[in-house]
Amino acid sequence: MALPDLLVGAASMPLSITLDTLVIQRVFPVDIICTIEDLGVLSMDTICGASVLHLLLIAWEMYVAIAECMEYKTIVTGRRVKRYTRIARLSAVIIVVPFVAATAVNLPNEIVLVNYVILSIFWFVCSSLIAYFYIKVYLAA
Repeated sequence: MALPDLLVGAASMPLSITLDTLVIQRVFPVDIICTIEDLGVLSMDTICGASVLHLLLIAWEMYVAIAECMEYKTIVTGRRVKRYTRIARLSAVIIVVPFVAATAVNLPNEIVLVNYVILSIFWFVCSSLIAYFYIKVYLAA
């Protein structure tokens, strides 16, 4: 989980600060700044998505540790955790790609809006699952 958070601090935030500085100083033309902005949004959404999915995995793991304490060692294995971590990182990329593709090829705003709605629903479901797992852990403990 530390890798996505490190990447947010080391890559996405400096890119955002640089972009803001370039916009204020008007150093580059608008098309270059828009390209940098698209890269910044892509990296931030992907990395933050991986971080949220890792939080979901951590919440699930704590739930399994409390609710299924006798079967915990058979359910949560090192191999399974590594596989789920890879799936979370890959899912973060796969979720963001349609949004970036829709904006890159200048699709109609309605399609981009549908992508936003789908992405928002997905993140709401992830946040709800995290809250659900933490509530179950709290009630069980």
